[in-house]
Amino acid sequence: MQTKPPGPKRDHHYVPQHYLKGFTESPNSKFLWVYRRGASFDRKRNPCRRSIKNTGSIRDLYAVPSMDGRTTADYEHYENLLERQEQIGVEVLSLFRAKQPVDLKAKAALSFYLDLMLKRVPTRARHVVPILASALERYPWESLATLAAEEGRFDMALRLTRDREETTRILEKRLLLASMARRSREIGKALASMTWLLFVAPRGQVFVTSDTPAFFPRSIGLGKEGENGSFLVFPISSSVALFACRVPGQDLTYIEATEAQMDLLNGLTLHGADQFVYANAALPEIVDAWQRPFRAVVERSEPAAVEGTEVTDSLTKQPNTRKVNP
Repeated sequence: MQTKPPGPKRDHHYVPQHYLKGFTESPNSKFLWVYRRGASFDRKRNPCRRSIKNTGSIRDLYAVPSMDGRTTADYEHYENLLERQEQIGVEVLSLFRAKQPVDLKAKAALSFYLDLMLKRVPTRARHVVPILASALERYPWESLATLAAEEGRFDMALRLTRDREETTRILEKRLLLASMARRSREIGKALASMTWLLFVAPRGQVFVTSDTPAFFPRSIGLGKEGENGSFLVFPISSSVALFACRVPGQDLTYIEATEAQMDLLNGLTLHGADQFVYANAALPEIVDAWQRPFRAVVERSEPAAVEGTEVTDSLTKQPNTRKVNP
């Protein structure tokens, strides 16, 4: 009996499985706990226990639509491309997770990986698509339609003339995917020039992550050298979290987090989450923390009140911060 060949990859992971492996129930487990935004703690429903294979993915997220709008040109191109690109971070993540000493080469590799993590998540479309749509509105559609007709591509000319809305939607998706896969020298350089502090969770406490693993306030940005308000939070595992900032300090240092620092780092991760948070256990305090208004040290009730300098001060100027020897 002839075996049916496997179909194309259509469950596209915007959070890689190797990354989620750092937040599973145990080092040998392939399961973690998924929390849903807005849902109360329920031992049967929220959080729910899922395999990393079925977590952080959306069907056809990276599928490339064809220009005729009737077929999909390619389901696997970008999924396969991301799998290749993310390999640069796999080995480096294992070093950080083991709390091993890391050098500037490893920092540069993880900077590229973070650029990829920032671009591959679904929330990026909310910021990028309006920019693409604005650019496409100014596109010379009539001239393109005329050129297509002169070249004998009458179907394309008709489409550009009559189905401009659908064509715009297809081009937005194709341009979004193309820009996602393109390495940004600016972001990589900005991340690599920041001071990286590696916070280690004390015994009995854990870091959580989310469907938007790398978080920085867009209103502040990643900044330039000397701009102390910029920061980025990236949970590396349940026991290690990266805090990158522009406050001068000992780069690539492992620091045992205080309880207040744990609350702040997890609070920033919860604040940056879109729909889901991932953790290695079912803990009601995660739901409670997510549902509370985020204050980010500043005594304000609005979740958007993320004050960069006060966040960085809270995480870099703790007098009782203790370094961890790798």
